[in-house]
Amino acid sequence: MPKELDLKELGNRLRMVDNHLVTILAQRMELAKQVEEYKREHHESLIRLAVEDQRIESAKALAKTKGLNANFIAAFQYLIMAEACRVEIFQMQDEPELKEQELSPEQLKENLLALTKEIAPLYDQNYGLDFFATRSYLSFEDSVISREIGTLKALGMLDSAIDLGCATGKVSFKLAESFQRVVGYDISPEMIGEARNNLQKAGAPNNIEFKVADIEESIPEESNSVSLVVMSLGTAGDILNLRQALARIKRILKPNGRLILSFYNSSALLYRCWFFPWQVSLAASINQTKHCLDVRLKERVFSIYARPYSVSEIKKLLNQAGFEKPTLSTYPTISAILPNEFFGEESMQNLISDIDHQLAGLESGAYTLAITRKGT
Repeated sequence: MPKELDLKELGNRLRMVDNHLVTILAQRMELAKQVEEYKREHHESLIRLAVEDQRIESAKALAKTKGLNANFIAAFQYLIMAEACRVEIFQMQDEPELKEQELSPEQLKENLLALTKEIAPLYDQNYGLDFFATRSYLSFEDSVISREIGTLKALGMLDSAIDLGCATGKVSFKLAESFQRVVGYDISPEMIGEARNNLQKAGAPNNIEFKVADIEESIPEESNSVSLVVMSLGTAGDILNLRQALARIKRILKPNGRLILSFYNSSALLYRCWFFPWQVSLAASINQTKHCLDVRLKERVFSIYARPYSVSEIKKLLNQAGFEKPTLSTYPTISAILPNEFFGEESMQNLISDIDHQLAGLESGAYTLAITRKGT
């Protein structure tokens, strides 16, 4: 039955629209910064009155087709453009030197370490919780990991599991519920510090430990010693030399051991559409202009290294590395392109999640989750 439109429900709808309007304006100001960079690089005038006047006239014309007061819309548009000019001027003053559009891998790794140092203490309380598509993906990933744990349990292979890029250890703690030994590795000392704090809060179970390690350099485990390796939440795309990393993972896996890898999907509907006039409901997404990953944390955005892969590229890499029977799914497709304000109602969350699950085999989701195994 549809809800009765009482004042409470109408207030909820007004709140959703108002929130969406604010996020649209935030996106508008982000575009203003990009406009300022372009104008500076190409030595164009910051203020272009003829262009601004035409934009106001276009807004007035559209307002009439929507039954809105054209003068009100013109005033609103003028205020938006005035604020955009203020944003452009402040950026020009604060950043007189243009940033390089494409950052080097070394710079991006430095950004990653700077990001993790800053956010580690608040990571569990903040990262992704405000973004529905990210929460939905984490739930999807969790179900896949549970399924593979069940497979290994049936094979009697619950001795050792490794969580690569473990951050504060959420996946590691899940693995420790089933495996006799779990090790979480991360390049960030601050993330490992938080993971160890979480370990103490959990009563310091003796089957789990956390270590600082750069898996670009080594994975300090014995050959043929691990039943499951997990790289979650797009972590596999953070690796510069993925072929080398896959060889290291294959070395440590036992025969018939499982590997779960999460990538950013270059064929996602999110990236095929190129641009949306709103902020999508993902905490992290590929910046196709700067060729990096933009990670959103509250009001800040950090750019770090990440390479998106297509499903076919991942299959080829896994086959060439000698892994067997790779199966891949992508998720989420629809929620990844919608604004966060779209998901205010639980019924809408459930509906879109159901659709995303049905689309998981169509190679259009924001993340690709690959499950494969080492031969016997």
